[in-house]
Amino acid sequence: MRCFLLVATAAAGSSTSASASDARFASEPDEGEYYGTEIPRVSKLTRAAFDKAVTEGRPLVIEDATRGLAMEGWTCEYISERFKRGRLRREYDWEANPSDKNNRAMGDASWTTDNREGLGRPGESLSPKSAPFYWGIRDHFHGADVGDKDVVEEVLSLMGAPYVLLARHD
Repeated sequence: MRCFLLVATAAAGSSTSASASDARFASEPDEGEYYGTEIPRVSKLTRAAFDKAVTEGRPLVIEDATRGLAMEGWTCEYISERFKRGRLRREYDWEANPSDKNNRAMGDASWTTDNREGLGRPGESLSPKSAPFYWGIRDHFHGADVGDKDVVEEVLSLMGAPYVLLARHD
């Protein structure tokens, strides 16, 4: 959903007016019409094209986002093997893990193929039903157990910004 802020002024004595209920000012585009039904998959993205997509709030998948980074070409299976002592959790799994603890060992590779549906929040029929696994490395800095300290330090040392964020504006 997009949010818009419209600020309009009229000179004193002007006959121009619009009520808050005027549909021209209060409506939002239909999400399907605005975003489309397919999320674009792109590669070799320019900074200008990236900035445009972000500014418009349009989702996209950058297929070559790890180009030139230490993590280029990594698979879930590789991550599971290399960072065995990491800890992760399934998202939207409030019945089995109500406190969102990182209760799964990264080295237990079953997470790479476990595609169960998650739980939506009570009363929210449109909440996410997909239940991906999440390795919240940044949570380490807030005291969460995301794995052994040396594992966290290693993965942090290998992280980098995608090329599109490092590129100068066209």
